[in-house]
Amino acid sequence: MSFRIGNVLFYKSPTGWRRTRQHVPGTGGQALMAPPNMIPLPYRLYLMGGLLSNLLFMVIGVAAFLLWRPVAVGWGLVSVVLLLMNGIPLGFNDAQSLRIVRQDPGNQQLLWIQLTVNARLTAGASYADLPAAVYTPVKTAERTYFNDFQLLLIATRALAAQDYAGAATILRKPYDDGTEMMTLYFQELVQLLLLALLFSAPTDPLIPELWESFQQQPLAKRQQIFLVRAAHAWYTDHDAAAAQTALTAGHQLPREPLPADQALIDQMAQRLSQDMQAEKTTQ
Repeated sequence: MSFRIGNVLFYKSPTGWRRTRQHVPGTGGQALMAPPNMIPLPYRLYLMGGLLSNLLFMVIGVAAFLLWRPVAVGWGLVSVVLLLMNGIPLGFNDAQSLRIVRQDPGNQQLLWIQLTVNARLTAGASYADLPAAVYTPVKTAERTYFNDFQLLLIATRALAAQDYAGAATILRKPYDDGTEMMTLYFQELVQLLLLALLFSAPTDPLIPELWESFQQQPLAKRQQIFLVRAAHAWYTDHDAAAAQTALTAGHQLPREPLPADQALIDQMAQRLSQDMQAEKTTQ
């Protein structure tokens, strides 16, 4: 079970409750449990969890009103704002997800995939550990952010398996087609596609365009950002000093929230270091 406020995630592990941060933020009070293996999926219960938690906060605020009015008023106002943010179907929230899932049975399967993947990765599973069913593409009448989540998942598994060319093929089609994505997913696609091409085809003519797009992204303090910079410095600019500086800066940042993502970054950073060392040895 997990409970998220913004990008802060509290989840239950075998040793108790833990806290981490997610790169894709949610609205206040999203609460989810690992889904059951049943058809049809009781998606309403899952997607209503965040709204119910917002209502619970409001009830607590009203109860506290009798004890301390200033705190109760502030609590109540915040709860109302969070309820509206999560209850009006806009952007990336529970109400929007409920609307999308209700429209197409395929989206119910995609929701099950996302819930299953999030639960298992949060618990420490690797991409190779995930069930094969989550990697089987699901067809829907219209493309939504649920489809984009699965696309990025499939590409990330290819990267974790060191199939860089395969990952590039998966990611390049939606990029070339101009597929519209929510901003955070598109930024992730650009980063992963850049890495896939830099590691598999560093002279690909698409790299300069991707690099320009990448440089326009906000400079988030993520190890993956500095891995992209290091890979570009080495495979494109052949600048060993700049590549090493970026790698070192990335290593000094906090670890990725998901162990599987950290393992992928460590693996690719090691591969980059090996390539740099191999060329240095031959000189």
